[in-house]
Amino acid sequence: MRKLETGFSIYLSSDIEDILKVIQKAKVANCKYVFTSLNILEEKLDKIKKVNQVISLCNENNLNLIIDINSLSKNMIDIKNENIYLRIDDGLSLDEIIELSSKYNIVLNASTVNEDDLNYLKNNNIDFSKVFSLHNYYPKRFTGIGEKYLLEQNLKYHKFGIKTMAFVKGDNLRGPMFEGLPTLESHRNYSFKKSVLDLFKNMVNIILIGDNDIDDKNWQYFKYFSENIMPLKNMKNILTNQIFEDRKDYSEYVIRSMIPKNIGTTRKEFLEYIEKNVGREFLNKINNEEIKKGDILISNFSAKRYEGELEIALKNIGKDETRSILTKVCNEDLELLEYISIFKRFVFY
Repeated sequence: MRKLETGFSIYLSSDIEDILKVIQKAKVANCKYVFTSLNILEEKLDKIKKVNQVISLCNENNLNLIIDINSLSKNMIDIKNENIYLRIDDGLSLDEIIELSSKYNIVLNASTVNEDDLNYLKNNNIDFSKVFSLHNYYPKRFTGIGEKYLLEQNLKYHKFGIKTMAFVKGDNLRGPMFEGLPTLESHRNYSFKKSVLDLFKNMVNIILIGDNDIDDKNWQYFKYFSENIMPLKNMKNILTNQIFEDRKDYSEYVIRSMIPKNIGTTRKEFLEYIEKNVGREFLNKINNEEIKKGDILISNFSAKRYEGELEIALKNIGKDETRSILTKVCNEDLELLEYISIFKRFVFY
């Protein structure tokens, strides 16, 4: 199973105190990567001094720092460090990239470097095991790339064994446009959590927050995603803090939870867990309600040996006397169900 990795962005114009606050939240959320840029024209400050401060902070916190450079800023960095990656934006030739790769870890521009370029780099012995790729973010509305192009580019990079990265919009938006910093234009209007899952579905390995910060609830989602767990809120707030796992032979109609290892190995042990945490009444009654997408179900006594099986409806499936409705996934999390097969694991939190 692919592992989702995460990161965030800090900008040189931000105060060190604000940068530290974001770093602390990001570390709790298991982030490993930081993006910053030397190419932002609006930032009027001593960039070399500030980027060296950022490098020190990342070293202290064991974070990998990706520094965006171009032909004008390429000589601002003169520190060889295994946790520093130079992301090549514009104006550098392929031969210049090859030369830089002998000194630094390199991040290619995944939105613009094509397969012919990759073949040229490969034929000139660039070590792709030390190379990542990162798509652009797009501050101006209607300029972001489309999903089809994103996936095509990602698959090209994966052929060469190169991990891909992309950005999602944050909550504390960066100026001067204040329209978010996503890679995909469609994500400008998506929720944070849906944007993350959509990128991962489209073969992005490492997902970075483009803007200055996200709210606390989204940091919590980001942490779950970094552990390959789908977090779901249910209306009765039951069966919380237990990691469930969908079956490998998953259904298009329902998520069928396997028995969590810490509960036991038999249906009887799982049934006892359900009785203790939900109550016997759901198992004893016949269901006469229509089952709709997002309903959290328990197989009742009339399901015979399947009694106690926990499910989540992925579609409207109508009446089924053998399945009782325990509760429902909260409306705000219904959009996550289409991505459940990506992680297979889920938790009610």
